[in-house]
Amino acid sequence: MDCSSEQHEVSGMALQLNWTHTATDVTYNNAYATITDVSCLKDKIDGDYKLMATVQIYKNAAAYSNGKSPVARTKYSKVLNIQSNDTVANYRNMVCQTYLYMKQDAPWSSAVDV
Repeated sequence: MDCSSEQHEVSGMALQLNWTHTATDVTYNNAYATITDVSCLKDKIDGDYKLMATVQIYKNAAAYSNGKSPVARTKYSKVLNIQSNDTVANYRNMVCQTYLYMKQDAPWSSAVDV
């Protein structure tokens, strides 16, 4: 996934992975994960930013494409240390950047862009 383009199409972003639903212990092979909400708030004390995203997990891409309900909803969060010399070029598309951050952390680290 390349976030460097100002024209990156947000609607076409998702991750595909094997997802185990913790409440039911059911694993969905080739599950389809989409971000539905993302926010970034600055901590008033330490100045770090907390990235928060809501992620919906679908059984697979077909379930998503056919308008089926997600099998799970989960939250993703990460603390970012944004420097004063960071520019819009570093954080051009926050949704796309969040997918990249997710792929750095479990259970998303094995996910592929779709």
